[in-house]
Amino acid sequence: MPNDLHHVTLFVTDMDRSLYLYQDILGFELLWRRDRVGGRQFSAFIGVPDIELELVFLKARTGGVALDLARIIQPVTEKSSTLVEDLAKVGLCLAVEDADKLHKKLIEEGWIPFTPCVDFPSPDGDSVRGFCFRTDEGVNVEIIQVLQT
Repeated sequence: MPNDLHHVTLFVTDMDRSLYLYQDILGFELLWRRDRVGGRQFSAFIGVPDIELELVFLKARTGGVALDLARIIQPVTEKSSTLVEDLAKVGLCLAVEDADKLHKKLIEEGWIPFTPCVDFPSPDGDSVRGFCFRTDEGVNVEIIQVLQT
């Protein structure tokens, strides 16, 4: 199944300081910044109830894989707090042609996704379908399929 490494997610504690590092010092280009991303569909995709994030999307000036900086604003329940601690590691996002097919294959092979496939608008405006799962080593992997509009 063809796929592309879409972006790498880094969870940060201070967005302004992190943005200064990656943009001003390391030379990444700012594509967009969203002060508050959340909602029912986004929470379902991540598998954490009531989560809200501040997101910044950067790309290397020479092209290649994008970098997503995420700062957790709000987990509102104790269960959310525990799940967020599990999420707050490096994550990869893969763009695939058929998220449902890959979801089924992962279950068959013993990697259980956090949720079923869900449709949601991405912060940059695309309609996507996707889910998240964790590797045996603890890497969080987002799977997205950009839907044709």
